[in-house]
Amino acid sequence: YQQSIIISGSVAKEIQTDYPLRFIDKVIVKGKSDVTHIYTLVDKQKKEAYKSYNEAISFFYKRSFKEALHSFKAAASAGLDDHITQQFMNRCQKLLQSSLPANWDGAIQLARK
Repeated sequence: YQQSIIISGSVAKEIQTDYPLRFIDKVIVKGKSDVTHIYTLVDKQKKEAYKSYNEAISFFYKRSFKEALHSFKAAASAGLDDHITQQFMNRCQKLLQSSLPANWDGAIQLARK
């Protein structure tokens, strides 16, 4: 994800009132079966970009990939054109071309810790 700090959802709950956080992804860590939400700290100066990014994340997990792609592009244009945003834009483009299984939850299976 090319982030210097990545934290789990449980840590995020503990610090969210003290630090602004950005949702990165839903992952299944190697050797585990539970989905873990991961986060990173945010740059407070990119408030508008995070608004578009959060909207895009919401669309993405609702399977509204066209709308998600549009919002990810808006986030990128507003200064959040990083590896995470690019990954989600690529996923949206691929998912627009395929059919999803009924049990799709968007979680990514990690091959390594």
